[in-house]
Amino acid sequence: LSSAFHLNVTCWGQSKKAGDAETKRKAGKTKRNHPPILVMGMPKSGTTSISDFFQCNGFRASHQYCGVVGFCGLAIRDNLQQQLPPLHGFDKQFDVFTQLDTNFPPSKCYYPQIQALEEIHQHYPNTTLILNTRNSSAWLNSVSKWHGMRGRLTQCDLPGFPEGVGKKDEEMLEFYQNHLERIREFAKRYPSHHLIEVSINDEKAGDILASAFHLNATCWGQSNKAGDSKTNMKPRK
Repeated sequence: LSSAFHLNVTCWGQSKKAGDAETKRKAGKTKRNHPPILVMGMPKSGTTSISDFFQCNGFRASHQYCGVVGFCGLAIRDNLQQQLPPLHGFDKQFDVFTQLDTNFPPSKCYYPQIQALEEIHQHYPNTTLILNTRNSSAWLNSVSKWHGMRGRLTQCDLPGFPEGVGKKDEEMLEFYQNHLERIREFAKRYPSHHLIEVSINDEKAGDILASAFHLNATCWGQSNKAGDSKTNMKPRK
């Protein structure tokens, strides 16, 4: 067609691409009847990539924010304080929760994957868990550069990681490794959960997730690869 009409050949196929994008956008609004999928690893361990992967595959994925309730972590904390299920009020809005934690101390810091494990099992005993891992040195480097996250994390006063701990690299690395073991032990203690462990450093990470959930592996990509920044980040109201 370009030869016949002396036009730009690169314009061919754009309508199909736009149609595919629209199809994915609509698919993302499809309600799914299955227990929620919970990502249980630490922030800066591929949570954005995992969120993008599921959204590309038509799932409704939250990442740090859970719709109108705001921060997922704070909404979970507030629910538990009222003796409600962790995801009460927004569990039907999302299929996958890819970053549960909120990291803005002192009043806006909560890590459900550390502080609400028993409640998660109590209310969602059959949910699938994703343990996203990363080379620990790379994780430390990323956390140290990402919008002041390391400094905020050391002020959160988490179980096994009290306020002030984490100024030394070895303390941060120990915290990270301890968390990975925490989730592995949790899954062993409650085998009703299906645990999918994936390293974002693995070149087959997309294939691992695609195989586990019967999805399209081409949706995998590493988001925020160039996003490590030393600028400060303020909590969204």
